[in-house]
Amino acid sequence: NQSTCCHPAENVAWWRMGARYWLEHNGLPSWVWNAGSTESGSDIYARPLFADYHGSDIYISHHTNAGGGGTANGTITFRDTQMNHPEHEAASYTLALSIQNSIVDAIRESYDGGWYDRGVGDSQGGFGEIRIPDRPACLIELAFHDNCSRDALYLVDNFFRSLSEWAVYKGICDYYG
Repeated sequence: NQSTCCHPAENVAWWRMGARYWLEHNGLPSWVWNAGSTESGSDIYARPLFADYHGSDIYISHHTNAGGGGTANGTITFRDTQMNHPEHEAASYTLALSIQNSIVDAIRESYDGGWYDRGVGDSQGGFGEIRIPDRPACLIELAFHDNCSRDALYLVDNFFRSLSEWAVYKGICDYYG
């Protein structure tokens, strides 16, 4: 509800605040929005715990990447071999692989034939978003927002974004067969 206003200390619409505050404001139990040992930790934990609270079938965290010195490019999708719920590790790999392949294939076919496939990575417990969920989970790093000569330009292109999101949808469909 974008008309709900506002966080009392920040005077910012609730929907623009971090997940932690949004979920607290909407009356969810504190175990969903207050699980981390820090404010930012609680925000990271809140997202997968919200998926757990609602009993979703899968959890996908969608990001843009950085850190390649402004020259790295391409897509990588992470899974986690150190999940809090290891029974989901194999399915998480299958989900990540389905989505990664779908994104790369779609971009190469319809946008940039040379799009770099960075593969499926293992976060090894490093990303709370996909370590915590009690369900198959993956984290997509779609493109490098610090590559201003290529990826960042793609990220602001409506067709690229639409194509990428369609590919995520298709990857989910492929995962489910």
